[in-house]
Amino acid sequence: MALTLALAAVPAEAKEPRMRVTLYDVTEAKGTVKVTFHGEERAGCRERGVCSIGGTTTYSFGGKPEFGQVIWARQHKRTVAFYGFFETKGRTTSDVVAAGNPEHCVDRTEVGTDLMMFEPRSRRVRFDWRDFTTDSVFLGDDDQVFDTRCAGPHMEDFEEGGLPFADVPYRVFRSPRGSFTTTGSRPFAGGGFAGTVDWTLSYGFRFRGTRGGGWFAAPIG
Repeated sequence: MALTLALAAVPAEAKEPRMRVTLYDVTEAKGTVKVTFHGEERAGCRERGVCSIGGTTTYSFGGKPEFGQVIWARQHKRTVAFYGFFETKGRTTSDVVAAGNPEHCVDRTEVGTDLMMFEPRSRRVRFDWRDFTTDSVFLGDDDQVFDTRCAGPHMEDFEEGGLPFADVPYRVFRSPRGSFTTTGSRPFAGGGFAGTVDWTLSYGFRFRGTRGGGWFAAPIG
């Protein structure tokens, strides 16, 4: 897959305040996100015909990223973009069964690109592991991390929440090298399913530098 993430900055002829882009290399990225789900009426299972279906979808990734960056773009004191991406060796495995049917659907797919979003707040930085909007904007339909040939929730089914998140100390992005780990569990309901999302995620970063103005583009794949 070939993909380019581009950030439009202020044109060169524009006056101050100019865009300032701080870059970090992703030096470590590993973790697991497990979705345990079942058909749920309040989530619309009858309309989708999935009330009898339940199972798990587990995404795991790791290994030293072949390429990865975090981009923090600010104009004056306002953050206009703060996100990361990296190439990884990821795998999604589904194990799904329908009530009354002894046969399980077991399938797995490979995932090569992962994402993360950040939002500066007053005391900490909010981290979001992917989300339905970043997947659609950056990856389109090429890399939907929960998709296998088995039934189950898709990324857009988490529009109401449920995906991994964390509050990250600012020191992670103010040091030459920083890292953080998050472990948690959240309920979700959407796409005809309800259940829980459990995760353990670890990331490491190395400060690369800050520059101003122009365009920044980073190729993936």
